[in-house]
Parts: sequence; structure tokens; C-alpha cells
Amino acid sequence: STHHQAASTHHQAAYEAAGVAKVPAARRFVADAMSALEAAEALGGDVAKLVVFAHHRRVLDGLQAALHRKYPLVRIDGSTPLPARHLAIRRFHSEASLRLALVSVTAASLGVDLSAASHCIFAELPPDAAWLAQAE
Repeated sequence: STHHQAASTHHQAAYEAAGVAKVPAARRFVADAMSALEAAEALGGDVAKLVVFAHHRRVLDGLQAALHRKYPLVRIDGSTPLPARHLAIRRFHSEASLRLALVSVTAASLGVDLSAASHCIFAELPPDAAWLAQAE
């Protein structure tokens, strides 16, 4: 029904707006986590890598805009072609200086190996718990 479609569209828009509203706090949280990982490394710890998951592209955009200047990163989302995904994953695994990956939860459900990461943050949860389980 038209009423059901309108309610669904409204729900999706509100869900995305909630994700975008969390971006400033998520940026600070990720930056703090990266600083803590760098401090642990400086004290002789292993090189630590961090994956940050989000659901909406606008959330990933906001995180990337704030973090890419300070931290080299790779990004994988639904618009990333498969060859570019594979390259990003290879780089994340092999380049010691590349310690941050921004990844769409839905893109991560398609055979993406992020095992190089020692830590992960879910900046935004997906609407389907099965996607969350796959990303983990």
C-alpha cells in the first residue's frame, strides 16, 4: 500500500539521519581509539589495525572526511568495484602504515577478509542483525 511505502521511506530517512547525527561523536571515538593504539605501539606493542563499520554511505563520508588527513585509510562500500575491494584488502593486510579501514557493513558481508585488524568499532549498526554477525 502507498501508506506502508511512505512509512517505510520515512523510517529509512530517520534511520539515516540518526546515523549522520552520530558522526561527530564517532569521529572523536575513532580518533581516540587510533591515538590509544599508536600509544600502545610506541610502548612496544604490536602494530594495531582498526576496522570501522557503518551502514550508510553518508556516515562513511563523514568519518572519511575527518579522519583521512591524519590516518591513511582504505574504504570499502557498496559502490567499491570488486577489483578495488580486493586491492584495498591487500593493502590493509600488507602496508604497515595503513591501519584504518572504513567499511560498509553490507559490503563486508561479501567475502571481505579483514583479519589483519586487531580492533573494530561499529559506528552505526545495520538494520538486520544477520549483517552484523557476518561483519563480526
